[in-house]
Amino acid sequence: MHCWDTSTLTKLYVAESDSAQFQSHLAATGSAATSVLARWEFFRVLARKEAERLIISESAKEIFAKFEADVAARRVVLFPMDDALEERFRNVTLRLHGLTPPVFTRTLDAIHLATAEICAATEFVVTDANLRRCAVAIGLKIFP
Repeated sequence: MHCWDTSTLTKLYVAESDSAQFQSHLAATGSAATSVLARWEFFRVLARKEAERLIISESAKEIFAKFEADVAARRVVLFPMDDALEERFRNVTLRLHGLTPPVFTRTLDAIHLATAEICAATEFVVTDANLRRCAVAIGLKIFP
C-alpha cells in the first residue's frame, strides 16, 4: 500500500508544477492511503489557497467534493484515528526522538507516519523535507 501525505494528495486536485508526476504515480500504484486527518488538512489547504487567490474563488468546496468522491470510490483510503494509531503515534515519536542525534517531528506529521506504519505502507509519498527525513529515519521508502 502507498501512504500519501496531505501535501502530495493536494497535487492530485490542485494544479501544481509537479502534479502530473503524482497523478502518474497514483495511476501506476493504485489507491492512496492516508490518515483521516488528511481530510481536515486538505480542506484547510484549499481554504488557504482560495483566500490567497491561488485557486479560483469559490472552488474550494467543489475541489473538496471531488476528494470526497474519491474517498467514497476508495481511490483515497482514509485510516481512522483510533487507539491503535495513538499507540503507534507515541511509539514513532519516541523512536525518532530517541535517535542519535534526535529526529524531531511535528505532531501532525507523526500521525501521518504512524498511519503509514498502521497500513503497512510499502512507500510513503511525501514532499515535505522534515517529514521525508522522519520517514527515512524510521525505515519507510519514500517517493519521490
